Amino acid sequence: VTTTNLFVGKPYSKLWLQDFTLSLKRDLYREGYPDATATTRITGREQHTNHVDLDLQAQVESGSQITAGEVRFEGQQHTSTNFMERRIPVEPGKPLNRLQAEKGRAQLVELGIFDSVGLRYEERDNNIRDLIYEVDEGTRLILSVLVGWGSYEMLRGGLIVDAYNI
Repeated sequence: VTTTNLFVGKPYSKLWLQDFTLSLKRDLYREGYPDATATTRITGREQHTNHVDLDLQAQVESGSQITAGEVRFEGQQHTSTNFMERRIPVEPGKPLNRLQAEKGRAQLVELGIFDSVGLRYEERDNNIRDLIYEVDEGTRLILSVLVGWGSYEMLRGGLIVDAYNI
């Protein structure tokens, strides 16, 4: 049990509490503890003339340290696996950094070629989890026909072709 005065004079709110709790878990995520949890409770309250002092207790449980297994992709038909692997900053055999795994998911989304990208973990052995990125490829070719009427050129038309993930 560690006692510290970290936030003397800081205003308390539910948003601040959410950020504080997430910061406690984020440090453990980086070290390979993806199941880390943090709970808080107010243990004391002292009323003053123009403010209230609160004592806050945080309990953090790290869980077991997890190693990243292999990275796999499901659902892709036209996209190169090597192309997708370059977007994932997780190294198999190293501690599983949940933040890096989510960053990889976000980088796949940013490519703009998938309708959706999901991430799930599959436990392979004790303390080893494989990362499975589930992708749903979007439409590769979109054709749009344009037709209009104007006073000068009368009938006009056009065709727009959008190609994705060529």
